[in-house]
Amino acid sequence: MKRLNLIDRISAGIRAAALARVASVQQKCSALRHRRAALVVTALLAAGALPACSPASEIVLASYNVENLFDAVYDGTEYSSFDPRGDEWGPNRYARSLENTVRVIGELGGGDGADILALQEIENARVLFDLAGELSRKGYRHKLLVANDGPFHNAIFSRVPVVAARAHALGLPWTAPGRYILEADLDWGDRRIRLLVNHWHSKVRGDRETEPSRRQAAAIVARRVRRSAEEGIPTIVAGDLNLSADEYRRRAGEYPTALLPVDSIGRYDPLRSLFLTTRPRNATVSSEDAVVLYSPWKAAYTADSPGGMQPPGTYVFRGRWKSLDHIMFGPGFVTGVPEAGSESPNSGGAIGIGEFRVVAEPYMLDSRGAPRRWRSHIAHGYSDHLPVEVTLHR
Repeated sequence: MKRLNLIDRISAGIRAAALARVASVQQKCSALRHRRAALVVTALLAAGALPACSPASEIVLASYNVENLFDAVYDGTEYSSFDPRGDEWGPNRYARSLENTVRVIGELGGGDGADILALQEIENARVLFDLAGELSRKGYRHKLLVANDGPFHNAIFSRVPVVAARAHALGLPWTAPGRYILEADLDWGDRRIRLLVNHWHSKVRGDRETEPSRRQAAAIVARRVRRSAEEGIPTIVAGDLNLSADEYRRRAGEYPTALLPVDSIGRYDPLRSLFLTTRPRNATVSSEDAVVLYSPWKAAYTADSPGGMQPPGTYVFRGRWKSLDHIMFGPGFVTGVPEAGSESPNSGGAIGIGEFRVVAEPYMLDSRGAPRRWRSHIAHGYSDHLPVEVTLHR
């Protein structure tokens, strides 16, 4: 089958109906995009969804920045190198990029695909549905994104039922319209999980100069984690934060970053950063209202340590690995498989954290061992980020 046919597998009727459902949401989000209030999120449910099945005792959650997954339709918000009116981008290259993205997603969860998948840099609902068509055999009954006029968006694919969703807008003037934090509540049997999918501002305008944007995002996340803790809902923070877990150390402590070590509580504003710990049981909301999250990166590996995780990060900049892609945990999680009858602050019982890993098959890496990013001039590559995943137990 020709690659062009990859785009055409979803019928025109399904796509038209889907886009009609998101049209009103696009208008609402466009009108409200500079507000900090929660916005309407559209939930896209695939036609012919599989029937619900009994909840598994073990699931995999993954996060992946797919890098600029733009379609071949001109919208006016694309980056210039992905403008389908030019020579660098069009239906063939889009189909190949989509195909390669699907290949990587298929590696997650031991080859079955992650049960819950957080994605960054999805252009729009058209791309979401094209991707859903290619992943139709993976059983993702729930797909979500914020429909607005930004260049790309966060999205969620899930086999675990999504029961509520909202979005939180970032309001700094240089923050792109698509930079929303996407929030979803998922019911995993008798356990409810709250997932916050992030794509924080990059450092393209300078490390220190752009830190206020990332700290603003951290403040929103911290506020939602506090609320979740009050409700007894365990919360997972995932996505491309454009900061390494040890960012404060990399900056030599020159200024407060959006991610800080837990021992810096008391030195900086507790409402504008997330504080990282190496143990799940230490995740908490402190008496100073500081939000402490368990970071597997912080616990298992820092990018300059010997040994540890391989590869030692998810992104390479100037030859140095960075752990930009995260899955972090708020209060209420334990290590490993929860014991039957174990006490938990969660309304549904304890949730255990299993192995955290970077997914890096040989074809995803270039000759230097760095992520093999997409190159339009040769119509090949994957992403400049590697995916991360974690196993959860109930």
